[in-house]
Amino acid sequence: MFKQFALCLGPALLAYLIAMIMMRMEDSSTGLSDVMFGLIMVLIFAGAIIAGVCVARKVNAKSKASDGVKGLLVVLTFLGVGIAYLGIGFAGCWGVAAFGEYLSYH
Repeated sequence: MFKQFALCLGPALLAYLIAMIMMRMEDSSTGLSDVMFGLIMVLIFAGAIIAGVCVARKVNAKSKASDGVKGLLVVLTFLGVGIAYLGIGFAGCWGVAAFGEYLSYH
C-alpha cells in the first residue's frame, strides 16, 4: 500500500522540489526556466494519470456493481482523482514559486 502511495505522490513532490531548487538557483527576475517549467508540468500530469489509474483499479476490484455501472464508476473515479491531483499539484507548485518570489522581494 505504501509503495502505491509513494508512486502516486512522488511526481508532485519531485515537481515541488524542482520548483524550490530552481527558485533558489536563479535570480528573482527570471523565475523558472522554460525547461524546468515543462518538466514540472509533465511530472504533475504523469502523477495525475498514475494516481487516477491506481484509485480506479482499486474501485474496479472492490466494486460489486454490474459491469456497466462499474465501468462508469471507474471512469468517474479516474477523472475525479486526476482533476483533483492536477488542481492540488498546480496550485501547490505555483504557490511555492509565488511565495518564493514574494520572499525574494522583501
